[in-house]
Amino acid sequence: MLGTEDIFLLDVRTQSEFDEGHIKYANLIGVTQLPSRLDEVPNNETILVYCKSGGRSASASSTLVGAGYTDVYNMEGGITAWKAAGYPVVTYDIYDENENYVIDIEEISTSIDDYLVGQLAISEISQLVDYFLSGDEYC
Repeated sequence: MLGTEDIFLLDVRTQSEFDEGHIKYANLIGVTQLPSRLDEVPNNETILVYCKSGGRSASASSTLVGAGYTDVYNMEGGITAWKAAGYPVVTYDIYDENENYVIDIEEISTSIDDYLVGQLAISEISQLVDYFLSGDEYC
């Protein structure tokens, strides 16, 4: 059912939580942004809302129902329960829908090369990716 026109999957977590792993086909609108972004949520589809454990998605579901949406479901246990059940998650993809790089892969490759010759710790590689994704300069 996910990935079809039958359901609109709404992730109401933060961008960083979403990037760490989300359900395929999920649409990210943070719970605090939802009231001002209701126009992005279709009113003619079933809506399945999730967060990390169910609290924020319950609040978001209430917001949707209060705005007149009628076919709204809260995913009990959130993505934590989803992962515990062994279902897959998608992590941030460095490509856009046209298979173009959205970060400078040459700079990341240089950083990895630096790691291989002992100049960087592996944890710093993850930090580099995070900084490039946010547009900040790495220090």
